[in-house]
Amino acid sequence: MAMALLALSTAGTAAPKLTLTTEHMPPYNIVSGDLHEVTGTAADRVKEVMRRADIDYVIVPSGWNRAIKLAQTQPGTCVFSAGRIPEREKLFKWVIPVAETSRAIYTRYAFPTPVTRLEDLKDQPISVYRNDANSVYLKAHGYHVSESESFEDSLTALLAGRVDYWASDRTGANGLLNRKFAHDKVHLLLSFGQVELYLACNPEVNDTLVARIRAAYRKMEQDGSLQHIDARYGQ
Repeated sequence: MAMALLALSTAGTAAPKLTLTTEHMPPYNIVSGDLHEVTGTAADRVKEVMRRADIDYVIVPSGWNRAIKLAQTQPGTCVFSAGRIPEREKLFKWVIPVAETSRAIYTRYAFPTPVTRLEDLKDQPISVYRNDANSVYLKAHGYHVSESESFEDSLTALLAGRVDYWASDRTGANGLLNRKFAHDKVHLLLSFGQVELYLACNPEVNDTLVARIRAAYRKMEQDGSLQHIDARYGQ
């Protein structure tokens, strides 16, 4: 996906204080076809918390690999929605949670398998989306992953029989299976833990900004705004 800047500053023409990177990943982040709007359960939380914290920002949609690397390497840059896992803990300032989901392994209905736990897959290739939390976690624990450059391609590899197992978060997987009309071809095999998705910032992002964001988020927790946002997307 080509990169574009979304001018969502609270101060009009003022220079942005933060650059927020993200990808198209419904229902968390939904990037419009012209790249001029980002909505979704996580995106709406982020935009509202920035408004309440009175922080100027721009949103930069791109592919996930670029989005997370920009936040990791560029001062003044944050990314959402990034899975918070131990393997990433020291790479970012983990500012606020924007969603929670579970990690899961899927297989084809037509593929019989005796697998009942994640450890049974140690010697099997697993399709993953490059540099997402599942890919990072599985590689760090010695699993054989087959990485795709897009989330859709990671599912396609399973459907085409190039691999027999696919790792994804359950919420994202359900959305993709709906869009691809593939629920009758793929089924959940097992889950391997919960993961929180975050607005994660470069370590050099100013602590004062981080504190303002967290304070605004706590008020959103208290007044029910988080639940109202989720309800808009049927979550």
